[in-house]
Amino acid sequence: CDWALIATVFALVLRWPLCFELAYFWGFAGTAQALITPALDSPDFWRIFAFFTVHSGIPASVLWLIFDFKLRPQRGAILRVALCSQLYIAVALAVNAATGGNYGFLSSRPAIHSMLDFYSDKHWLYVLQIDLTALLFFLLLDLPWRIARWKNARQTAGVAVP
Repeated sequence: CDWALIATVFALVLRWPLCFELAYFWGFAGTAQALITPALDSPDFWRIFAFFTVHSGIPASVLWLIFDFKLRPQRGAILRVALCSQLYIAVALAVNAATGGNYGFLSSRPAIHSMLDFYSDKHWLYVLQIDLTALLFFLLLDLPWRIARWKNARQTAGVAVP
């Protein structure tokens, strides 16, 4: 979610297409999941407030970019976001190994219950399942845009669209 936040800020300020695509896919696939099962280990009001403010702000900002600025994931967005996600996973795993951390919950499950509870106890399979789940969410999030591009291409070609 930290990287989704950075991508969202750059998308808001600079309107860079790749940053928008990262904000869109990471924001809705990952940040939405964090809102559903927040990994908060402290009852501190300000920590909870900050968590929900940031995690709600990402999808809200992406929606603003879609509706007000007409930004859209472009053809090939899945590949770009998947490659950036692999880079993120590699860096997070290296940082976790070097520091003993659990960035991205790639080293272990969060203390609270989440969908990660259903994943394997074997570390390599656990990471693969996270990766494949993200890809599935990315494909689902791309579907409306894929359909819109298909309809637009058919209308441009003069073919009736049902």
